Amino acid sequence: RTEKKLVAQCVLTPYHGNGLGGATPVGARRYTFQSNAALGKALKAKADPNDVPEPACGAWGDDPDGIQYFEAQPASGVQKALFVRVGQDEPLFDEATLRLR
Repeated sequence: RTEKKLVAQCVLTPYHGNGLGGATPVGARRYTFQSNAALGKALKAKADPNDVPEPACGAWGDDPDGIQYFEAQPASGVQKALFVRVGQDEPLFDEATLRLR
């Protein structure tokens, strides 16, 4: 759903947490889309220090103003992924209890 030109400038990277202490559950893998080096440099050059930037990789990528990521649970044997959009603050649910079936 993201523009192809933008997708070509983004890379899938491991999601390392939201800084609120929510560790990735055992057996799960979390990922996000972040800008490649060239796009990151271009966005940084034109960024307004007084404004929160738009997500560099679109609505499904890393969000500088919120917490969102993709989660796969390969240990479960299920070949699906979740898109988890928590929002700006500590989640109102326990991220460690999400299960794919």
